[in-house]
Amino acid sequence: MRINQLTIYGFGKFHDTQVQFDAQLQVIYGPNEAGKTTLVAFITSMLFGFATAKHKYAMYHPKNGATYGGEMTFSHKGHDYWLKRVDGTHGGDVTFRDTTTDTDLTKADLATMLRPVDRELFSQIYQFSAQNLQAVFNLDRFALIQRIQRIGAIGSDDWITLNQRLRKEADMIYKPRGRKQPLSEKLREYDDLTARVTAAKADYPKYQDLQTKTSEMTATLAATQQTITTQRSALNQLDQLLQVYPYYQEYQAFQAENATVPQTVSTQDWETFTTLTTQQHQVASSLETETKQLTTQQAATQPTPAQQAYQAHKTTIDQLGAELPKRQQQYRDQQLADQALTADATTLDGLRAQYGAQLMQSQPMRASDQETVAQLLAQQRQLNATQTAITDQRHQLADQLNAAEQADNDAGSGISVTWLAAGIAVVVLAVFFLSGVLRSVGGALGVIVAAYGIFKPMLNNSNASASRTDLLSEQIDKLNQQLKTVNAQLTDASGRLETIGAQYHLTGMPATEWLDLQPVLKQYGVLMAQSATDQQRLLDLEQRLDAYLTQWQVVGREWLQLTGSQSEKIAAIQQYLSARHDETQQQQLALQQQQHSEQRVADLTNQSKRVSQQLTTFLTARHLKDSEAFQAAYETSQSFQQHRAHIDLIKNQLERVDSDLFKRYPDQAAITKAKATLTSQLAKTRADQAAQLKQHSQLTYDMQQLASSDTYQHLLQRQAALEAEITEMTDTWLSKTLLIKWIDQTLIHASQGRQPQIMAAATDYFAVLTGQRFHKITFTDTTVTVEDTAQTTYDVGELSQGTAEQLYVALRFAFTKVMADDIELPIIIDDSFVNFDRDRTANAFALLKQLQQTTQILYFTADRYNRDLVAPEQCLNLAQVAVK
Repeated sequence: MRINQLTIYGFGKFHDTQVQFDAQLQVIYGPNEAGKTTLVAFITSMLFGFATAKHKYAMYHPKNGATYGGEMTFSHKGHDYWLKRVDGTHGGDVTFRDTTTDTDLTKADLATMLRPVDRELFSQIYQFSAQNLQAVFNLDRFALIQRIQRIGAIGSDDWITLNQRLRKEADMIYKPRGRKQPLSEKLREYDDLTARVTAAKADYPKYQDLQTKTSEMTATLAATQQTITTQRSALNQLDQLLQVYPYYQEYQAFQAENATVPQTVSTQDWETFTTLTTQQHQVASSLETETKQLTTQQAATQPTPAQQAYQAHKTTIDQLGAELPKRQQQYRDQQLADQALTADATTLDGLRAQYGAQLMQSQPMRASDQETVAQLLAQQRQLNATQTAITDQRHQLADQLNAAEQADNDAGSGISVTWLAAGIAVVVLAVFFLSGVLRSVGGALGVIVAAYGIFKPMLNNSNASASRTDLLSEQIDKLNQQLKTVNAQLTDASGRLETIGAQYHLTGMPATEWLDLQPVLKQYGVLMAQSATDQQRLLDLEQRLDAYLTQWQVVGREWLQLTGSQSEKIAAIQQYLSARHDETQQQQLALQQQQHSEQRVADLTNQSKRVSQQLTTFLTARHLKDSEAFQAAYETSQSFQQHRAHIDLIKNQLERVDSDLFKRYPDQAAITKAKATLTSQLAKTRADQAAQLKQHSQLTYDMQQLASSDTYQHLLQRQAALEAEITEMTDTWLSKTLLIKWIDQTLIHASQGRQPQIMAAATDYFAVLTGQRFHKITFTDTTVTVEDTAQTTYDVGELSQGTAEQLYVALRFAFTKVMADDIELPIIIDDSFVNFDRDRTANAFALLKQLQQTTQILYFTADRYNRDLVAPEQCLNLAQVAVK
């Protein structure tokens, strides 16, 4: 397996982060707190699941609320995979896909791919840090073997789990040095109870005498039993002799016959023959299966009637199919044209509703005419203003003229009071204050002044009134002339406007609205023209699309039903083309499979011939004409071997019997006679034993009667019950212990051959790491020892910490290399060389560069100098990882 890229949604301090592993040996650099350990935990969690709430400190829920989890892409055995794991039950919700074959997989498929490695075994073999290096001081042969077992045997996880459970259950029952286990407690209780029973027995006075007699009788019984044993042994010998005597005779007959040994067919020959015939049968079976499959595939490559019709017109249909996107665009253009036409009609209807029928009759003006109309309207406005002003002025002058004429009428009776008063005053002064001539002159002067006051205003008013009236009349005449001119100009402007209005059919509306109506008239004209164009374009598109759809009649109605709207016809064509395309691809795939099967049939045929030739050569070399002859020869050889084995078994049985016995008895009758005599003696001895047992029982009964106190009986009952409990616990403990040993031996047998390979690889790696100072590693039952070039042996505890850590690294790398035959996973190292000096670190990286040829290695470090030990493209700085 090779990890290519990590995409972290949210995990610890990381969120929305991508990490790309481009190199086979990838150094990931980052200072403390940069997230190296978090990244290692993310990789482990993606493969084996997130930690649960039982281990909350091993959970890395993001603090910023991002989605817990992420993605991983990796390669494994020639396939590329995409794995997504987010927060969920049972280690997270998994989405898994084989991107090479575009196949959806499950969480169970991921576990199967990684099997037999789980999180624990991954941390024991493929992942380690500086803290793990201390484990070398606790390694022994059993720890090494167990790790090998977990990978070396199929289903070993279940067996090891069962083994561990049985061992735990057995230890909970009994441990040799344990004190709290139930069986240990029961044994101690039994020892104490036995002592108490013994003490209770000793409390009876007669018990000692009875005990002595019982002991003597026990000795007598033992002697009698010994006699019986001797007699039974002799009787058993005679029985055995009688049983094997026929075999003795058979053995003697076989030796006398000296039969000729038939042709021997060895087990190796039989295995070779079985292998060849099995191969022959398997190849024949595979050839039959492949032939049937080839027949099925040949049928699958035959096109359907619809496909045959397609192939008959393939060139035409493909050309029409190539035009389909263009025609679909034409249909979309047609829809757009129809929409535009509808929109134009709506706008035109709105204009007609707003402006009435006049809009359809009127025409837009030329720009020059619009300018003329604008000038005429402006001129009209100006003339109307002038007309109004002149009329107003004329009215004012007329009013003034009327006022002047009235004033003239009033001015005819006017007297100057001043002059009159002055004249009167002069007369009064002359009369009263003058005399003589002065009085007369003063009186006359006063009269003259008074007369002047009376007649002067009348003369003056008459002249002035005549002059003003004439002026006003003249001004009124001028204004009348001007008004006439303005009216003529207005008439001319109106006439010109009427001419223009008649020209553009605008006479039905005021001229002041003509210019405002021009944009509407232009819009109306444009819309009318556009509507006509859209109508023509829509008609053209419909005709072209109908013509295109008509060409599809070449397919035939039975294979392509073109009914309904143009849209439905286009959809039917798309569906037809898709069906033909799919069937073409299926035919191509079936053809490829057929070619593969044909090649497979040819290979199997050649293989069948080759195996048959090997079998013929094998039989000829043994002077046998066919398989039946070989089987007959093998059966004859086996029969002889079995007979020979039977004779050897008889010989072995006869060797257990004293050969002198056969010489002592001339025939079977003599043995039978001797057996009868010995049987009679044994019966007499047993009768004596019965009498002795009766006497012993009486003595025992008497002892029990003497020891019949309640305390003693209670102790005996407790002792019996305790014996039953101890017996049951012992049986259970022995059953579990024996099963543990059987499982251990089975797993050791299943994983045979792995330990020497691991030790050989570890020895080579340890030599590289230590600069060839050590050349041998040995595992004992309790520890690990190494031997240097001077053949001095060191226990692991005697090594320096740095050398011991190098030993652990060598063992880890050896495990990874040897176990790669079963499962190949990347090695993840979390700054494990921190205690190495520069030379040791350089040696370690030299070894990593060897291992990268077959295994991906991810080395996490906070030591910036380690970056100098690899190429720049092999170093990844965590401070520069990309954010999605």
